[in-house]
Amino acid sequence: MKEIKNRFCMWRRTITGWILDNRVNLFANMAFGIIVYFMMFSNNLVNSYDGLWWFSRYFAGYWERSIGRWFWPYLDMLRFGIVSSVLNGIITLAVISAASIMLAHLFGIKDRKTVFLAGISFTASPLVCDILSYCYMSPTFAVAYLFSVTAAGCVIRLGNTAASVLLGGIFIALTMGNYQAYFSVTCIILLMHLIRMILEQEELKRIGGCAAKSAASVIWGGILYKIITSAVCGIYGMSLSDYKGAANVSVSKIIENMPRRIVDACRAFRQFFSGNQIQNNIFGNAIIQIFLIAVFLVFVAGRIRTVWKQGRFRVLLLLIMVLLIPVACNATLLIAFESDVSLLMTGGMVVLAGIILCMIRKFEKKRVVRAVYITGMCVAVWVNVCVVNNDQLAMLEGRNATVTIAQNIAGRLMEDGYLTEDTTVAFVGRPSDNPLFKQSSAWKMANDYAAFGRWWSKDNCNRHSWNGIFSEYCGLNIKLCMDEVYNRILDSGKIEDMPVFPDEGCIDVICDTLVVKVSNVY
Repeated sequence: MKEIKNRFCMWRRTITGWILDNRVNLFANMAFGIIVYFMMFSNNLVNSYDGLWWFSRYFAGYWERSIGRWFWPYLDMLRFGIVSSVLNGIITLAVISAASIMLAHLFGIKDRKTVFLAGISFTASPLVCDILSYCYMSPTFAVAYLFSVTAAGCVIRLGNTAASVLLGGIFIALTMGNYQAYFSVTCIILLMHLIRMILEQEELKRIGGCAAKSAASVIWGGILYKIITSAVCGIYGMSLSDYKGAANVSVSKIIENMPRRIVDACRAFRQFFSGNQIQNNIFGNAIIQIFLIAVFLVFVAGRIRTVWKQGRFRVLLLLIMVLLIPVACNATLLIAFESDVSLLMTGGMVVLAGIILCMIRKFEKKRVVRAVYITGMCVAVWVNVCVVNNDQLAMLEGRNATVTIAQNIAGRLMEDGYLTEDTTVAFVGRPSDNPLFKQSSAWKMANDYAAFGRWWSKDNCNRHSWNGIFSEYCGLNIKLCMDEVYNRILDSGKIEDMPVFPDEGCIDVICDTLVVKVSNVY
């Protein structure tokens, strides 16, 4: 017992000391994030998907456990399930800031300016804006990021092989128990560390040992995650959901789908850095990101001559590892073989620019190359600040348009005497496709998550979103029909001939349910 107490005190002093030593960067990164996302916090902005569904209080439970996110409920308990844009946003930024500083330190960077720039390159990304728009669970994403960095840190920093593999695997399991996509962050950190070891001219034996530790931690983490997931399902008497193929994942299927998913991972990497499928905006950040990758490739090319002196095998090893970067950035796709990449799953690619900054800062002797990359990073950060502020503006304008339509619908129903205590209502269609909905320039340019009002039109998704609008923003308790009734209404064939709100005839009674046709997209 005394030994446990002493270790606890040691860990507490270590954590407290780390916070005090890095308080300047922690404060600066958080202050930067609060300024960038001030519009979101001050206006309580959320996306119109899951972000709109849950408000006031939310405790993760059956659904989250059924999709393998069994650690999430404990985080909700820790903050009493409070859904507050300001509180959850500050917690999220604090955790992300700490993780970003830890990441820079893993690559031997202690210079405050470099650590700050690497940190805010992640904080200002559309990924973090998307995370914050899921107010009810934004701290869960942040903790997943922290655990993913910690997992890599255990493998890299701990000298004892058994301890590094054990703790690294535990944190990988915890990462996936929050949000599985951050497994990719661990993978890209470990891969870039191996590249760093080659550039530092480490012995091949040490490089191979680190690669073996990394692989062992990943395998052990996957096994532990699977064991805990199965145990949780057994304890709560549930089975894994089919959501994104979670119930179908197995070692044999992972191996079977590996070639196809490697191609998918490379394609996702290309689309993220050179396309507009994931980050749908017109600010030109794709050009900047391609430029940053080009500078990195020039940096690698410059290092090849130095590495060549140590042997051709090292050069071959370096080139193979560089080619594996797209796969490591999207490693989640290799295990979630029925899933496609969404913005929330791009953490591995978002951290890459900051990691490369740390590598160039450490190894590049030429000030010109360093200055060029740092300048490109600064431009990229500013572009992302503009992108995420455009997204916040789109959420605000889209919410105003959606709420105005909802209030007019409610007023019409009340005036015509439709709304009573026993009235069940079905809203067919989403507001963004209604002719009264104002699609501003910001809304049209925004990333998909920020286009408020353009939500999923599937039965239960549509119901949750409309419920959130009327409950949270209109203060009305409107009883919405259940999914099976909604689908019967759609199958009746009567909806097609109805005009959309506010035209006459947009309200009708079908299947004993009051139906309001909002748009022709449903």
